[in-house]
Order: sequence, then structure tokens, then C-alpha cells
Amino acid sequence: MQNYDDGLSIIKGFVNCSENKIDLSKHETLEAFIKSYPSMDIYKKYHSDLSDKNNEDTNINSLLFLNMLLQDTQNYIASNQEEIKKTHQFRLGAIGKIGIRLIEITDENLALLRNGYGTSVVSNLRLMLESYAIVKYLMDCEDIESDRFQDFGIVQECKITNTNPKQKLQKKNYPDSFFNSKSEYAWVSDNKIKNMKDFIERLNMQEQKGWYKYYCKYVHASPYSCGKIHQMNQGSSNNEDAYFPITKENLVQQNKYYIVLFIELIADNFILDGLIREMFKNISKVIYQFK
Repeated sequence: MQNYDDGLSIIKGFVNCSENKIDLSKHETLEAFIKSYPSMDIYKKYHSDLSDKNNEDTNINSLLFLNMLLQDTQNYIASNQEEIKKTHQFRLGAIGKIGIRLIEITDENLALLRNGYGTSVVSNLRLMLESYAIVKYLMDCEDIESDRFQDFGIVQECKITNTNPKQKLQKKNYPDSFFNSKSEYAWVSDNKIKNMKDFIERLNMQEQKGWYKYYCKYVHASPYSCGKIHQMNQGSSNNEDAYFPITKENLVQQNKYYIVLFIELIADNFILDGLIREMFKNISKVIYQFK
């Protein structure tokens, strides 16, 4: 973000508007705010080749703005990391990396949605839900668990490159099972968690559990997924909808939902200033509700 102070000032003004019950359901109200936001300059340069039709898609633009809000939340936390590290030494690095990945995924989804491809968005939404489930787990554990999470990334990298991870992590005194396990979750201290489904189950979010089942069945090669793709291509009377297994609006809202969950979680745990914390949380909720 080029001028963070200006960004905070604009957010304060927007939150005040919402508290004064200005009608934020009007497209022009939200669009005027989005266009005034400092990060929009970066977006305009990055997406300079977008058509006028795409630029006028207010629902897509709200997803874009929410993604920029997540980036600016990350920027704020980075600028205060020394204070945050006093209580979240390892969480800050681990969850920060996941946050960057969510921003990248959403930027990819924006490109897919703008060009009429919803099939790959479904796969990306599964990754976003899995990422949030891991973040929630890390926040519920001791800070050292996030160090194990990051170190296991080194183990996985060494397996790919056929090098010895014990040399890189020799000072950590991890047991052999940390290096030799065939499980992708050998870093997890909770013995009840064996796979990603266990992470999802502990969220206690019934609707998202249902979506996760759908994501998994749809993205894997199976009679169900392949049949669905064939039916969409053959049965659609509108080419723009041919690659959307569920509505475009639904895909956008789900993407926004996971960003809001992530912003709320990191704001509650990493943003020390109560006013700024509530501003980020409030504005993310407003943008989620916009369609």
C-alpha cells in the first residue's frame, strides 16, 4: 500500500458511514469507496487490460477490494511485528505465509471468474478452507506448534530434492518420526488429527463441512466430477456459464467468506490497537454482505 495513513483515514470514514447507516447496498456508494482506496492504484496497473464490462462487475470488484484489505491487514501487522512477536513468535511467520497464499489464490480466482471459468475456482476454494482450518488449529495451540509447522515444510522440501533435513534442523532435536513419517501431518502434536478431514471437523462449521465434501468430490477425477463437467459443457445454452458448476455469485461469496474468517482471526490475535482491529473486521463484514 503506497500511503498507509491515507488508507486508515479512508477506512475510518467508511466505518463511520456504516455506523451512521448510510445505504451501503447501493452499488455507487461501494464503488466510490473502492475507487478512492489507495491500493486501487496498484490494482489498476496490474489489471490494466481488463474490459469495461469486467470493470463494471461490482460483485467481482468487492472480492478484489476484500483481497486488498487482507493485504493491507498483513501490511499493518508487518509494521508492528516486533511487538506482536512477544506473544506470537512463530505464529506470526507461519500464519503470515498462509495469508500471502490466500491473497495469491484470490488473485488467481479473480482472473478465472472474470474469464468465465469456475471449475478451477472450486479447487482453490477447497485449498482456502483447508488453509483456514490449519490457521485456526495453530491459533488454538501453543506458539511452538507453528514452528513445527514451518520446519516440516523444510522436511517436505528435502524429500522432494532428495537431501537430508536432519542437517538443516539438527538443533531442533525432533524425533525420527518427524523426518521419516509418510504422513503429511507429522508436524501435528494433537494425536487425534490424522488428516485434513480432522482439521475441518474440529472447526465445528456444519455448512463448511458440507462444502468441503463437495469440493473434494468435484476436484478429484471420478465419475461424479467428470460427468458434471460433461453435462455443463453439453447442456449450457450460455457459453459464459458453461464452466460454472455453481453460480458465479456463490463462488465469489464463498471466496469472500474465507477471507473474512481469516481477517477476523488475525485481527483478533495480532492487531494490538483496538480501534484499528475493529475497523478491519467491520469493513470485511460489510464487503462480504455486498453482492
